[in-house]
Amino acid sequence: MLGVRAETESGAEWRLWKIKIRVRSYVEHEPFAVRFKFRNLQVRQFPGGSALMEIRWTNGLMDLWPLAVPKLEGLKEGYATFRDNNSTTGHYSVRSAGYGVIAAYSTCTEDKERKPFQLTNWEGTGKIHYREGLHRSNPFHDIPATTWSAINTRNALIVSSTGLLIVALDKVVSLVMWLWRLFIQDP
Repeated sequence: MLGVRAETESGAEWRLWKIKIRVRSYVEHEPFAVRFKFRNLQVRQFPGGSALMEIRWTNGLMDLWPLAVPKLEGLKEGYATFRDNNSTTGHYSVRSAGYGVIAAYSTCTEDKERKPFQLTNWEGTGKIHYREGLHRSNPFHDIPATTWSAINTRNALIVSSTGLLIVALDKVVSLVMWLWRLFIQDP
């Protein structure tokens, strides 16, 4: 039994002429990175294996990621490698605004039996159920994605609220100065 965790990081950058600012949000059609970490929750050695992970987007698109799960000693952890680039980090693109959910599609060990192995959440408290080929897996990680227009709208709201606050502060200061002159006369 292995615990699994997906680690994702946004690669989106907000560009203003030559200035680039990293955006923490996952933005539609922008890159993101994903890594899968596995932990052996048993005392005996895990012989290694392969896993096929999927991500389903709200617009119905799906990507499959073939992984090589490393051999793990008892109670140890390690990162899986992507079979297409032989790296522990996969670089992909956000395919839809909304949510992308990551789930297991299939698993098998690399020993003689090549039987499926059970995945759980990282702590080992809940099993991750999946049926190979049926896309009825329960997801263990999600990616909340947005669009550039939503980010720009939020930023415009912050800027306009700040401007409104400055104007209101100016009016309050003017009122206080008027009251000061009205009630406190020069001798």
